[in-house]
Amino acid sequence: MFPTKSRLYLLSCFPGSYSSMANALCSSIRFQSFKKRIACVQTLVANSAYSLIDMVNLPFTFGGKVIILPYGLYNPLGLSVMKQHHVNIFFGLPAIMDRFIKLPIKPDLSNIEFVFVGGAYTSAEQKKKYNSYLRKCGSKARISIGYGATEIGGAAILSSPESEDDSMGLPLPGIKVKIYEENEQKYYNLEDGPRTGVLMISSPSVR
Repeated sequence: MFPTKSRLYLLSCFPGSYSSMANALCSSIRFQSFKKRIACVQTLVANSAYSLIDMVNLPFTFGGKVIILPYGLYNPLGLSVMKQHHVNIFFGLPAIMDRFIKLPIKPDLSNIEFVFVGGAYTSAEQKKKYNSYLRKCGSKARISIGYGATEIGGAAILSSPESEDDSMGLPLPGIKVKIYEENEQKYYNLEDGPRTGVLMISSPSVR
């Protein structure tokens, strides 16, 4: 009952994130050719938009399934459950990827086809290391970096898996972004070029 009730509740409260993420996935050529049923594991405790919206509602949007574990992937059964249920879309933190790399065994991740990492800064060097680790574990996936916050309803910005730098990427469909330059007290669009300032986000979930 938890997934069903969660979905109905979140659909009315957070309309922006998972629909934006779904639209972004639909525009991806790799995802368009992806014919398998989506299977995702909730890698974090269900107390944030990242764990409740991106990890749960997004797979449901495409008729997928979600494996919910106590304590997420910090559960000792996490890796065996991922293999048993053929998990193919993975959401995580840099800390979880680092935890994988430190394992004394090399897990079979050959089913993983899409990997999204968020919740903390990920450097270009970390991304390179994670992509290399995925290949060694049999996965053809490449890391996409996501940025968002529970207060705005989850993911708002996503990088391309082909990106090799530490960029967060571009706003998801329906998300508007501006940079506020405090010294000038002026707002800039992304098209105005690189800026340092306060990131301002508007979405259907933030009015």
